[in-house]
Amino acid sequence: MQKIGALLDCHAGEPAWIFGKGPSLDAFPMNSAGPLRLCINESVRAVPSPTYFFAHDEGPIKNVADAWPAKCRAILQPVRAEYAKDCGIPEKLLYTYEKRFADNAVRDLDAEGIAKRSALYGNTGTVHCAIHFCRLIGVSRVVMVGFDGSGGYAKAIGLPDGGAAHERIKSDSKSLLTALEFPFNFFGD
Repeated sequence: MQKIGALLDCHAGEPAWIFGKGPSLDAFPMNSAGPLRLCINESVRAVPSPTYFFAHDEGPIKNVADAWPAKCRAILQPVRAEYAKDCGIPEKLLYTYEKRFADNAVRDLDAEGIAKRSALYGNTGTVHCAIHFCRLIGVSRVVMVGFDGSGGYAKAIGLPDGGAAHERIKSDSKSLLTALEFPFNFFGD
């Protein structure tokens, strides 16, 4: 296992696609996504050649570990990384960080500061950590897919109907992307 600081600027200047679990994931033409693909929870099931996986809970890790994409790196809090290792995700693909809830001093860190502290801003949760991670790795812009604001889960990931506070997650993600000065768009908007 390594700390996320090892990934400092490893995707400098590249656009990133961040995939959630909303219905627009089913409609998205995957061949139009660039190679830098960050998957939140079970969206990793539907995204070909994912680069990174994020989860804050054991459920999504357990749900995807048996079909782990060969080169996908898991970006997890230490206790979740240990769980992922126990589930069979290769240790060499595990990277850890400290989640800092609503800590604006962490939110405002530059890439070197994030690397040094191995901390990510996680106000709304997993997606905020993924967005903040984009600053660490040097991303130039962000495309959000599967963050619809409503509508439950994409059929492609095979979860029952339901979901989190979709509208709040989308709104909070827009706020963080703006605060970090990332050019962004949401697929389907």
